[in-house]
Order: sequence, then structure tokens, then C-alpha cells
Amino acid sequence: YKYKNFKQLIFFDADIKYRIRLKPEIQTEPEIVQFETTTERKPIYLKKYLLRFNLSGQGDSLWGYVKNDSPNRIFVPFKDKSNQTETYGGGRYVDIEVETDSVWLDFNKAYNPYCHYDTGYSCPIVPFENHLQFPVNAGEKLYVH
Repeated sequence: YKYKNFKQLIFFDADIKYRIRLKPEIQTEPEIVQFETTTERKPIYLKKYLLRFNLSGQGDSLWGYVKNDSPNRIFVPFKDKSNQTETYGGGRYVDIEVETDSVWLDFNKAYNPYCHYDTGYSCPIVPFENHLQFPVNAGEKLYVH
């Protein structure tokens, strides 16, 4: 275990600007993608939801992925300009539950992948298309031991 003296997770203060209600653009024929991971494992996802929002003032978007066995759970891996300094360098993840035709993209719920804490885990690597060009100062911070 990488952090034997682990005490607690550390988060940014919650900020309402990082909680965004949006209507995802659903891909009728989603692309099948195989994620690279921190190990040899290569999980299969469907690239199903385009999530458009505006945090940078320029119009931003992220792709949301689903697994066949969890069609109502959108997996949103992302990297941003806070990585390496304030947040985990490999990026973070947000999970979204699909309940209606609109969803909450809540960066306050962004979390570090398990491999940040223990190299024994296999974590999906954030695809380039989900790299944001501004910092997202919300959610879980970098754990410094």
C-alpha cells in the first residue's frame, strides 16, 4: 500500500459554479473505445454522451462513456490545468447518474483514481479529447503524504 499513514481525502471547498445542469448530446451509434490503463487491462466503453458546458468562457466539452452493464452511469475522465500542482497528475473522474434527459455534471464530485493511492489498481488513462485547457479547482485534491 503506497500511503501507509493515510489519514483522509482532501477536497476543494464546494463551489456552485462547478455544478452544471446540461442536456447531453446522445450518440445514436456510439463508438466502441478501448481505454488504455495503468496496467495491461483494456476495458471497453461506449463513447455515448457529448457534454457541452461553459466554464472557461469559450465553450467546453467532455465525452462521457458507458459500459454495457451500466447504461445509466456516465463515466467522465478528465484532465485539467490543476493536474500535477493541486490535483493528481493523471487526471480525475466524475460519475453521472442518468435519470432524465438532463444531467448534473458536478466537478465538486471529481475524484482521484485508485491508482493514485496504490499502484496495484488498474486505472483508465484520460483520453486526449477530455483534456481541458483551464484549471478545475473543484473535487478531490492531490494527496500529499
